[in-house]
Amino acid sequence: MNRVAVGDRISVMPLIYCGRCDYCRRGLQHLCVTMACTGLSADWGGMSELANLEEYQVFRIPDAVSDEQGALIEPCAVAAYGVSRGPVRPGDSVLIAGAGPIGAFAALCAAAAGAGSVYMTEPNESRREQARRLDLGEVFDPETTDVPGELRDRTDGLGVDIAIECAGFGAAFKTCTESVKRRGTVVQVGLHVQRCEVDPMLWALNDLKIVGSWCYGVNDWPRVAAQIAAGRLPVERIVTGRLGMEEAESGFQRLISGATEDMKVLISMNGNGSTDNEGER
Repeated sequence: MNRVAVGDRISVMPLIYCGRCDYCRRGLQHLCVTMACTGLSADWGGMSELANLEEYQVFRIPDAVSDEQGALIEPCAVAAYGVSRGPVRPGDSVLIAGAGPIGAFAALCAAAAGAGSVYMTEPNESRREQARRLDLGEVFDPETTDVPGELRDRTDGLGVDIAIECAGFGAAFKTCTESVKRRGTVVQVGLHVQRCEVDPMLWALNDLKIVGSWCYGVNDWPRVAAQIAAGRLPVERIVTGRLGMEEAESGFQRLISGATEDMKVLISMNGNGSTDNEGER
């Protein structure tokens, strides 16, 4: 039986895997030795008029999930996987380093997982204000605040249980390792395109767990969509801009600016920037 039909609203799980290698056979398709991504490292982009997809990549959006929310399942899945790699448990204290889109989604996912307290860091003033409006917890400026010291003050001198690095910068990773308690966990979600200095002696002294995070499980879509449908993941609160297709290039430029005021921008394929028929990026 076909999983989708003409006219269905869908979200695309972009990972392409072989299904034959050792990782795929163990259910770790996101680590497939030939893994590629639609719109990134394979043919067909998300802004193409037409695209060929494998059936397993297509997920039908539940009726309780809006078009706009459906367009946000993929980036939210990145954050949700990082939170699960902690794993964040009910009552945990959690630091999210970086309040870009993935960091903001990670904060929402940590709260949905039952975190007792969620703290965030973000050097961009506009994004700090956007993060504060999520009303999930304290948001610090890491350039003017001793974040590890502040967090120890708020956790009886211990530090947070889990720190999730979503910025992709060495300074953010350092803040995370210095902010967790002994036997705490640091999850790396942000992609580091440059080398950064680390302090393995600190890891040893505090018996830390350093965990990598790559993409998401290929079967995570139903779980994320169900949380959105239930109202536990209000992903639409991350959206700060809506543009028509003809404005796509300016949207990219807005996001890559170091002084951007945006957290997440959606492109409307119907050309009017409305919330119907949204494309995500």
